[in-house]
Amino acid sequence: MSHKAPIKLESDRLVISRFLPTEEHAEFLVKLYNTPEFIAGEGNTGIDTTEKGLKALHSMSDRFDKYGHGVYVVSLKDTSTLVGSVSLMIGDYRAPDIGFALLTEYTKKGYATEAAKRVMQHAKEDLGYDGVFGFASPTNEHSRKALERLGMEYRGTFSLEAFGNQDSVVYTMQGMGELEQYGIKGDRKDKS
Repeated sequence: MSHKAPIKLESDRLVISRFLPTEEHAEFLVKLYNTPEFIAGEGNTGIDTTEKGLKALHSMSDRFDKYGHGVYVVSLKDTSTLVGSVSLMIGDYRAPDIGFALLTEYTKKGYATEAAKRVMQHAKEDLGYDGVFGFASPTNEHSRKALERLGMEYRGTFSLEAFGNQDSVVYTMQGMGELEQYGIKGDRKDKS
Protein backbone atom coordinates (compact mmCIF):
# COMPACT_ATOMS: atom_id res chain seq x y z
CA MET A 1 0.00 0.00 0.00
CA SER A 2 1.37 3.41 -0.95
CA HIS A 3 1.54 6.13 1.66
CA LYS A 4 1.94 8.92 -0.87
CA ALA A 5 -1.42 10.52 -0.23
CA PRO A 6 -2.35 13.68 -2.06
CA ILE A 7 -2.64 16.74 0.13
CA LYS A 8 -5.91 17.72 -1.53
CA LEU A 9 -8.95 15.81 -2.78
CA GLU A 10 -11.86 17.44 -4.56
CA SER A 11 -15.51 16.63 -5.11
CA ASP A 12 -18.19 18.63 -6.89
CA ARG A 13 -18.64 21.17 -4.09
CA LEU A 14 -15.83 20.46 -1.65
CA VAL A 15 -12.10 20.51 -1.13
CA ILE A 16 -10.84 17.87 1.28
CA SER A 17 -7.31 18.53 2.47
CA ARG A 18 -4.95 17.53 5.20
CA PHE A 19 -5.46 19.30 8.52
CA LEU A 20 -2.35 21.37 9.21
CA PRO A 21 -1.02 22.48 12.60
CA THR A 22 -1.82 26.13 11.96
CA GLU A 23 -3.67 28.60 14.15
CA GLU A 24 -6.52 28.83 11.62
CA HIS A 25 -7.03 25.07 11.60
CA ALA A 26 -6.62 24.85 15.40
CA GLU A 27 -9.33 27.47 15.96
CA PHE A 28 -11.61 25.64 13.56
CA LEU A 29 -10.94 22.29 15.25
CA VAL A 30 -11.88 23.79 18.64
CA LYS A 31 -15.11 25.16 17.17
CA LEU A 32 -16.00 21.86 15.45
CA TYR A 33 -15.15 19.59 18.38
CA ASN A 34 -17.25 21.66 20.77
CA THR A 35 -20.51 21.68 18.83
CA PRO A 36 -23.38 19.93 20.62
CA GLU A 37 -23.64 17.45 17.73
CA PHE A 38 -19.97 16.47 17.92
CA ILE A 39 -20.04 16.07 21.69
CA ALA A 40 -23.24 13.99 21.50
CA GLY A 41 -21.72 11.65 18.91
CA GLU A 42 -18.07 11.48 19.93
CA GLY A 43 -17.91 12.80 23.47
CA ASN A 44 -15.95 15.69 24.89
CA THR A 45 -12.40 15.64 23.52
CA GLY A 46 -11.10 18.26 25.95
CA ILE A 47 -9.83 20.26 22.96
CA ASP A 48 -11.21 23.61 24.03
CA THR A 49 -8.38 26.09 23.42
CA THR A 50 -6.29 27.00 20.38
CA GLU A 51 -3.22 25.65 22.18
CA LYS A 52 -4.89 22.27 22.70
CA GLY A 53 -6.08 22.37 19.10
CA LEU A 54 -2.52 22.91 17.87
CA LYS A 55 -1.27 20.03 20.01
CA ALA A 56 -3.99 17.76 18.58
CA LEU A 57 -3.17 18.86 15.03
CA HIS A 58 0.53 18.08 15.52
CA SER A 59 -0.46 14.59 16.66
CA MET A 60 -2.82 14.22 13.67
CA SER A 61 -0.05 15.40 11.35
CA ASP A 62 2.39 12.82 12.74
CA ARG A 63 -0.22 10.09 12.27
CA PHE A 64 -0.90 11.31 8.72
CA ASP A 65 2.83 11.15 7.94
CA LYS A 66 2.99 7.59 9.31
CA TYR A 67 -0.05 6.16 7.50
CA GLY A 68 -0.54 8.45 4.50
CA HIS A 69 -4.04 9.40 5.63
CA GLY A 70 -5.86 10.57 8.72
CA VAL A 71 -8.08 13.52 9.53
CA TYR A 72 -8.93 15.89 6.69
CA VAL A 73 -10.48 19.34 6.86
CA VAL A 74 -13.44 19.93 4.55
CA SER A 75 -14.04 23.30 2.91
CA LEU A 76 -16.45 24.66 0.35
CA LYS A 77 -14.84 24.79 -3.08
CA ASP A 78 -16.37 28.12 -4.07
CA THR A 79 -15.60 30.11 -0.89
CA SER A 80 -12.86 28.12 0.93
CA THR A 81 -15.05 28.23 4.05
CA LEU A 82 -14.11 25.49 6.53
CA VAL A 83 -17.22 23.39 7.23
CA GLY A 84 -16.13 20.13 8.83
CA SER A 85 -13.82 17.15 8.87
CA VAL A 86 -13.68 13.66 7.48
CA SER A 87 -11.31 11.01 8.76
CA LEU A 88 -9.86 7.80 7.42
CA MET A 89 -8.23 6.11 10.40
CA ILE A 90 -6.44 2.80 10.65
CA GLY A 91 -6.52 1.23 14.07
CA ASP A 92 -6.79 -2.32 15.32
CA TYR A 93 -8.36 -3.68 12.13
CA ARG A 94 -6.98 -4.37 8.65
CA ALA A 95 -9.14 -1.75 6.98
CA PRO A 96 -9.56 1.89 7.96
CA ASP A 97 -12.75 3.41 9.27
CA ILE A 98 -14.48 6.53 8.04
CA GLY A 99 -15.69 9.32 10.29
CA PHE A 100 -17.05 12.79 9.70
CA ALA A 101 -18.29 15.89 11.48
CA LEU A 102 -19.74 19.18 10.29
CA LEU A 103 -20.46 22.51 11.88
CA THR A 104 -24.16 22.71 12.68
CA GLU A 105 -24.94 25.31 10.02
CA TYR A 106 -23.58 23.02 7.28
CA THR A 107 -25.51 19.87 8.16
CA LYS A 108 -28.38 18.53 6.05
CA LYS A 109 -26.80 19.75 2.81
CA GLY A 110 -25.15 16.46 1.79
CA TYR A 111 -21.62 17.68 2.52
CA ALA A 112 -20.72 14.86 4.94
CA THR A 113 -21.87 12.22 2.46
CA GLU A 114 -20.05 13.91 -0.43
CA ALA A 115 -16.79 14.26 1.52
CA ALA A 116 -16.90 10.74 2.94
CA LYS A 117 -17.63 9.17 -0.46
CA ARG A 118 -14.66 10.99 -1.96
CA VAL A 119 -12.34 9.85 0.85
CA MET A 120 -13.63 6.26 0.55
CA GLN A 121 -12.88 6.39 -3.19
CA HIS A 122 -9.38 7.66 -2.35
CA ALA A 123 -8.91 4.79 0.12
CA LYS A 124 -9.60 2.20 -2.57
CA GLU A 125 -8.12 3.82 -5.67
CA ASP A 126 -5.08 5.64 -4.30
CA LEU A 127 -4.23 3.96 -1.01
CA GLY A 128 -4.97 0.37 -2.02
CA TYR A 129 -7.42 -0.59 0.72
CA ASP A 130 -9.98 -3.18 -0.30
CA GLY A 131 -12.60 -1.72 1.98
CA VAL A 132 -13.54 0.78 4.65
CA PHE A 133 -15.42 0.32 7.91
CA GLY A 134 -17.96 2.55 9.57
CA PHE A 135 -18.48 2.19 13.32
CA ALA A 136 -21.11 3.80 15.54
CA SER A 137 -22.88 3.37 18.83
CA PRO A 138 -25.97 1.17 18.38
CA THR A 139 -28.13 4.04 19.68
CA ASN A 140 -26.62 6.73 17.41
CA GLU A 141 -29.29 6.77 14.71
CA HIS A 142 -27.85 9.90 13.09
CA SER A 143 -24.49 8.19 12.43
CA ARG A 144 -26.12 4.96 11.35
CA LYS A 145 -28.25 6.75 8.76
CA ALA A 146 -25.21 8.65 7.52
CA LEU A 147 -23.30 5.39 7.03
CA GLU A 148 -26.26 3.95 5.13
CA ARG A 149 -26.35 7.05 2.88
CA LEU A 150 -22.75 6.20 1.99
CA GLY A 151 -24.00 2.89 0.63
CA MET A 152 -22.35 0.95 3.43
CA GLU A 153 -23.69 -2.45 4.42
CA TYR A 154 -24.81 -3.14 8.01
CA ARG A 155 -22.96 -6.22 9.31
CA GLY A 156 -24.20 -6.38 12.90
CA THR A 157 -23.51 -5.26 16.45
CA PHE A 158 -20.31 -6.47 18.08
CA SER A 159 -18.45 -5.88 21.33
CA LEU A 160 -15.25 -4.36 19.93
CA GLU A 161 -11.99 -4.33 21.83
CA ALA A 162 -10.91 -1.21 19.93
CA PHE A 163 -13.75 0.66 21.65
CA GLY A 164 -13.18 -0.69 25.16
CA ASN A 165 -15.37 -3.74 24.51
CA GLN A 166 -18.36 -1.46 24.06
CA ASP A 167 -21.07 -2.54 21.67
CA SER A 168 -20.67 -1.00 18.24
CA VAL A 169 -22.55 -1.37 15.01
CA VAL A 170 -20.30 -2.37 12.13
CA TYR A 171 -20.84 -1.18 8.57
CA THR A 172 -18.64 -2.04 5.59
CA MET A 173 -18.20 -0.91 2.03
CA GLN A 174 -20.08 -3.12 -0.39
CA GLY A 175 -18.10 -6.19 -1.40
CA MET A 176 -15.92 -6.58 1.67
CA GLY A 177 -15.38 -10.16 2.76
CA GLU A 178 -15.91 -11.83 6.11
CA LEU A 179 -15.25 -9.56 9.07
CA GLU A 180 -12.77 -12.01 10.58
CA GLN A 181 -10.34 -11.45 7.71
CA TYR A 182 -10.13 -7.80 8.81
CA GLY A 183 -9.59 -8.67 12.47
CA ILE A 184 -13.14 -8.29 13.78
CA LYS A 185 -13.86 -11.29 15.93
CA GLY A 186 -16.57 -12.33 18.31
CA ASP A 187 -20.21 -13.16 18.29
CA ARG A 188 -22.70 -10.92 16.62
CA LYS A 189 -24.97 -9.50 19.31
CA ASP A 190 -28.02 -9.02 17.09
CA LYS A 191 -28.78 -12.17 15.13
CA SER A 192 -31.24 -10.50 12.78
